[in-house]
Amino acid sequence: MVLTKEALQGLLEITRGFEHLSQGVTLLKPIEISPILTVAVSPAFAAKWLLMRIDDFQTSHPEWDLRLDTNIRTVDYLAESIDIGIRDFVIND
Repeated sequence: MVLTKEALQGLLEITRGFEHLSQGVTLLKPIEISPILTVAVSPAFAAKWLLMRIDDFQTSHPEWDLRLDTNIRTVDYLAESIDIGIRDFVIND
C-alpha cells in the first residue's frame, strides 16, 4: 500500500487522534462490568489502517472489549450505542 500525498498529510492528525483517544480511555474510571468500546468505521479504513493497530490497543488496554462496526451506511451513534465514529474524508486542493 502506498499512501497518497493527501493521506500522508492526514496521517499525523489521525495518529494524534488515536493517541488522544487512548489517553481518554485511560482516564475513564473502571467499570465493574467489562467495558465495551464500539467504533464505527468504513470497511476500507478498517482494512487499510485500523486492523493493523488493534493488537497494540488491546495490549495497552486489555480491560476494554473493542467492537468494530464496519459499514458504509449512515449510523445513529446514540441509538446504536456507538462510542466513536471514524469516517473517510476527501481533501480537495
